[in-house]
Amino acid sequence: NTRWIESLKIAWLPMLVADLFAFGVLCGDFISNSTWAGHVTYSMILNYSKSLPELVLESPPLAFGSAIGAFGFLLLVWSYARRSDWWMQWFLIGTQNGTNAMRSRLRSLVLMMFYCFALRMSLSQTFALDDPQRWAGEPYSNFFLHFIPAFPAGDFKSVNQLEATASIDVSGPRNVIIIVSDALRADHLDFYGYTRTTSPFLSPLVAAGELVKFDDVYAACPDSVCGIASILSSRGINHLTQDSVHIGDVLRHHGYQSTFIVTGAHEWGGLTHFYRADRFLDGVGRDGFLVNDDLGTINDLRRMTFESNKPQFLYVHLYSSHVLGEKLHKFQRWTPSQEPFNPISQYLMDEEERREIDVNKYDNGVLQADAMIELVFTELRKKGLLDKALVVITADHGEGLLEHTSSRHSFDLFDEFLRIPLLIRDTESHQYATQAAALQIDIAPTLLDALGLEPPAAWRGTSLRRPVPSPRISFHAARITEGWKALVCRSDEVRVKYMWRGPN
Repeated sequence: NTRWIESLKIAWLPMLVADLFAFGVLCGDFISNSTWAGHVTYSMILNYSKSLPELVLESPPLAFGSAIGAFGFLLLVWSYARRSDWWMQWFLIGTQNGTNAMRSRLRSLVLMMFYCFALRMSLSQTFALDDPQRWAGEPYSNFFLHFIPAFPAGDFKSVNQLEATASIDVSGPRNVIIIVSDALRADHLDFYGYTRTTSPFLSPLVAAGELVKFDDVYAACPDSVCGIASILSSRGINHLTQDSVHIGDVLRHHGYQSTFIVTGAHEWGGLTHFYRADRFLDGVGRDGFLVNDDLGTINDLRRMTFESNKPQFLYVHLYSSHVLGEKLHKFQRWTPSQEPFNPISQYLMDEEERREIDVNKYDNGVLQADAMIELVFTELRKKGLLDKALVVITADHGEGLLEHTSSRHSFDLFDEFLRIPLLIRDTESHQYATQAAALQIDIAPTLLDALGLEPPAAWRGTSLRRPVPSPRISFHAARITEGWKALVCRSDEVRVKYMWRGPN
């Protein structure tokens, strides 16, 4: 009867909204997994909502796709509001005289079977508990998580590992500062031989010997979550856990105040919880600044006060060299650096044109990152934190610029994704193995060695103040289980990399 049909029309609307939500989550997951190997969550969308116009405009094809998606959503809602009777006929009851009723029910049945199949396939991936990304298979439950853990839970040995260093006395404690520039490649810095002047602040310091430069440094993996965790906890991707002891834990144990000031939303992968800092500030909720704006980090550092009676451990993460970092016009030195606003522009341009745009855009970001590091140094000097401080400048990973038909990062293990810069400012010693085959996991042990501290037993790196094994073999991997793996052997005479795709 008419009342029953009207009730069905009302009930069909939330079903339409649910379908559109499911479609939106899958589209978001396709973009996020294609870009940085992970599902999208509601907290990520909220955190980046203010920056959405800038993020979308970074990729004209994405902007066009987003516009089409928004238009399609509005069109569906409008069509249902205007012609709900047609929707009922097509999917549920057929016409009022009963014709096509069977076809309508069959369409609904096929649609429900498709959703059941999709849900079953996604749920089947949820319970792979031996997978470090054990939540990575099911998109809908992931969407409602505050964050998706990047690494498995630990074995609760953290306290014991810290007790192993508790009896060591720190005489004359020095501040420890780690500055990480996201996606910064070594070979695009002029003090590593690059032809463009991308580091006008850092290069003179390297030339004057104020910064010790390491020539051959590899990241553990090609993404931020793993790279940051490896820097801090001296573990490669196959040994990382959510409670891995890191240098901040060790220094806090010895009376240091631990502060993390970072650009971006570091809930991604659970980094916020991994840091376990006394004080933590990221790009989320900064008044007057977008999430990926390094000027917000500089502003937080400027306003931050540090206890004068405590040594300080400070971690600063910058985003200017990342493709999604907020870019300032005054650093747009090399052009063209932006794709034309054309949804098929990437298909109309040849590879050399696309690479020129990518390289120019990237080098402009590196130039800006150098300026941001200078601002960090300025603020640290004003606060008196640089006196006798140990300062590290490095990157979490590199960046692809179409050298192997791949741009961005997270998936591949060619040198452009793994080779990173490493600079150390140590006013008390320059005795470092600068020519050694160094790894990202060597940074934390090197800093503890300079302080006279023994590293926790679970750490895997080697102090670069001591002889480094040669040849040196290292394991590298993308964070996704079926992604690329690599064994790298480096010595003065030989460099060999063996890569494969699939399980360990």
